[in-house]
Amino acid sequence: MSAEPPAAQRARGDLMLSARRRGAASVIDGLSMAGSSKFLFPYRHGADRLDAVWLNTAGGITGGDRFSLDVTCREAASLRLSSQAAERVYKARPGPVGRVAATVTLEPGAEALWLPQETILFDGAALERSLQVEMARDARFLGVETLVFGRAAMGERVRSLRLSDRIDIRREGRLVWADRLRLDGDAEAALANAFVGGGAGAVATLVCARP
Repeated sequence: MSAEPPAAQRARGDLMLSARRRGAASVIDGLSMAGSSKFLFPYRHGADRLDAVWLNTAGGITGGDRFSLDVTCREAASLRLSSQAAERVYKARPGPVGRVAATVTLEPGAEALWLPQETILFDGAALERSLQVEMARDARFLGVETLVFGRAAMGERVRSLRLSDRIDIRREGRLVWADRLRLDGDAEAALANAFVGGGAGAVATLVCARP
């Protein structure tokens, strides 16, 4: 009777950050870091905006990994968020997918810039990702998300992919913008379609929400 193989180790990471206004500057109001997710705070003398850079010390994402990020900008605070490096989503075993969930909450007069570096998807990757933005009526949000389907210079091709990506923006609880992307199977063939990617090997979404 053969023994069951040991369960694979999976990465977990949870981040929580809130920013508040203190005089002319935006500063850290609350901070929590757990697992393989960390925040760095580059110092800029005289800056009125708080800069926060997150990193994944696990080195990437694969099936079964779980990451969450919860950010709040208090009234009139300004926050710029980015990542230390491109996120890599590696080949996953059949079964569980990697999951990344981010929530950004903006109180009255607050501003957030969501500017992560690109996400690189490798052949066989499996990822479910969501970004939820909750805004006050006069809050401001600018977000850019870029997906790269294999590194062309390395000759990589993505012929097998499980990807679900969603972005929702709500103003005072009302959904004002929603974006959905689902690719299941041969991503290269799907992106070759003129009504999907027109042969592109990368796609970017840019959204600006203002009063």
